[in-house]
Amino acid sequence: MIGVPGPVDIITGLLAGGYVTYHGTHFDVDSAKPWDLPDVRVPIGVAVSGEQSVQTFATLADVMIATEPDPGPVPAWDAARVRAHEQFRWFAGDDVAAVVDAVRPFAEAGFTDVALVQIGGDAQDSFFAAAEQELLPAFQEAFGEHRTPTPA
Repeated sequence: MIGVPGPVDIITGLLAGGYVTYHGTHFDVDSAKPWDLPDVRVPIGVAVSGEQSVQTFATLADVMIATEPDPGPVPAWDAARVRAHEQFRWFAGDDVAAVVDAVRPFAEAGFTDVALVQIGGDAQDSFFAAAEQELLPAFQEAFGEHRTPTPA
């Protein structure tokens, strides 16, 4: 598969607004930005043909595209999307207490690290500022001292 999953990353970034820079095996994008975005986000569709492409793209794309009426990929696509939403916990908004409460069961289960992901290039700076000023101090208060990650 060419550029997997680069093209989807590029398009997702462009649809989020802001600037996109990407350097991969088959694609180079340098500071691209769409100036006019649709009012409603355009779903990303990816053509799949079997298990490998389903597993690669089900969690990245919104819609599965097929050129044959083969029902084979459909259950795997649906299962992969359900699994992604079960394994990842999605939090939205700027309610710090709600995010802390959502993370609490992970801390109580013994998890020591949480990945914070901000989606959308145009809000990256405000996300980092809010995380530094509000969210990380709230985590420290709720769960104890922050430890600096060590390289693997």
